[in-house]
Amino acid sequence: MLSSPNYKLLQKEGTKVEEAMNQTKGIVSVLKTWDMDKVVYNLDIDEVEAMNYGVNCSDVTAQIQMMLRGVPVATFPKSKIKKSF
Repeated sequence: MLSSPNYKLLQKEGTKVEEAMNQTKGIVSVLKTWDMDKVVYNLDIDEVEAMNYGVNCSDVTAQIQMMLRGVPVATFPKSKIKKSF
């Protein structure tokens, strides 16, 4: 993924990456897409305050990933189906 606040630079560098990927063995399809309306958030965490609560960077990252990607809440073993004839 490439990102830049400069659209012209992003376009130029994206073309370079696209050309390189097209020359890479095993890659079947290459496509550039730009999300002009994508919202980006910068999360600024007060590390001292977080440590007062016993929270470290890994804890924050885990919580954010859980909210964005979800997590399994339960797993069940595959049961064997008994056939009766």
